[in-house]
Amino acid sequence: MKPAFLTFAYGGDEFYKLSSLLLSKIDKDVLDLFVYTDNPDYYKNQSVTTLDYNIHPRSYHHKINAVQEVYNLGYRKILFIDSDILIFDPNFFNDFQKINFKSGFSFTRNGSPENMERFLNQKNYTSYRQDLSKFNFDFNTISSVWEDIFLFNFENVDEDIINSFFIHYDKFAEIKHKSDVDTNNKRFGDQEGYSIIMSCLMSGLNYQIDDDFSNIIKHLRAFNFTYDDRLKSIMSEVEFIFPYRFDSEKRKENLLKVLEFYKSNFKESNFTVSEQGLKQTVEVGDVNYLFVKKDLPHNQSKCINDAVKLSNKKIICVVDADVILLNFYNVYLGVKEIITNELDYFLPYTECFDEPDYRLRTPWGTMCIGGIFMVNREKFIESGMNDERFEGWGREDDERHRRLINKGLRFRRQYGNIIHLWHPEQENKDITGPLNLNLLDGNSNSN
Repeated sequence: MKPAFLTFAYGGDEFYKLSSLLLSKIDKDVLDLFVYTDNPDYYKNQSVTTLDYNIHPRSYHHKINAVQEVYNLGYRKILFIDSDILIFDPNFFNDFQKINFKSGFSFTRNGSPENMERFLNQKNYTSYRQDLSKFNFDFNTISSVWEDIFLFNFENVDEDIINSFFIHYDKFAEIKHKSDVDTNNKRFGDQEGYSIIMSCLMSGLNYQIDDDFSNIIKHLRAFNFTYDDRLKSIMSEVEFIFPYRFDSEKRKENLLKVLEFYKSNFKESNFTVSEQGLKQTVEVGDVNYLFVKKDLPHNQSKCINDAVKLSNKKIICVVDADVILLNFYNVYLGVKEIITNELDYFLPYTECFDEPDYRLRTPWGTMCIGGIFMVNREKFIESGMNDERFEGWGREDDERHRRLINKGLRFRRQYGNIIHLWHPEQENKDITGPLNLNLLDGNSNSN
């Protein structure tokens, strides 16, 4: 019998979608698929066995109930991954099959706080501590578990030990649930890893951090957030590109301010400054830097394209060196929709306000489409990237936007605001602007 793969999805469309995406990445020649869910109809057209989840109130502890159900179906090796984690690299399965898992419970690393004593102190779980006192645990020795991915190997384990594990787990889950009610903690069963370890201790089931198992999480990406640098989030698949040309100290000041803003809010992403000019004018030692020697007129499209070609990330986010997205969380929304293959092209704002008076910009009586955009890198390259015939000021954004839409890239824009930082006007703007407008061959856009 093949090992089983199990995930847990309940409560809303987002988790059904994410679990469906996760399940679609599983190699069915390696694993049989199971999902523990309150919406089995969602999966009726997928090659997956659904386990009905009808327990209320919902609890994190119930994922082990799902493990027990799969065990009762005859499976002795069960891999669990939370639905908000994506198998990003298929090499996960090659590496997974090479692991010689020990018997019992294997996990990849400790969670936080690192032991139960610290957890009880931080949460002020007085009644929880009292209810557990009869088991005489030394809570300092009960390690936390990062339980978003784990494996049970029940092969060659005495059935009495297995049954004892599940019995004790139900008991500890009930005690934790009572304390959650007493303390008005709505995250029922949060930190269920402690209950797993206590159940292992009471039943005699082995448990361990498996180094080889830990190593293969490099092939995963988290949709929400991460606890350390070992599991990367989907934001690690984003390359921020800042096209830039020095023509005043204010322009340089704006670049550094903008760069710091995005770096501080998206710490896992890559950042590239693509400078064009007669010489390098800015030091950006902790980000990627690309310089192309070119006299005026400035070619913004080439600046962008040069950096896109060098990137190896799935998603490109191009940001003008004078634009700050106030609703920066919108970037994450766009990344999630592109990663889940719902979108190809995304504008994370609707309104642009110009410094110094913060007047709303309305080109051609409609919304801006420049300043910042996000796109699936492969689709962008296939669509021809930016048109490098546009030189000097303006209209390359309009041409790009129109072409991407006409090429069939799935597009959405999200309500939000950007600030266009003040700087002196670009040289030769009055000459290149009309030329680029003629090149655009029209005076409207679809946004």
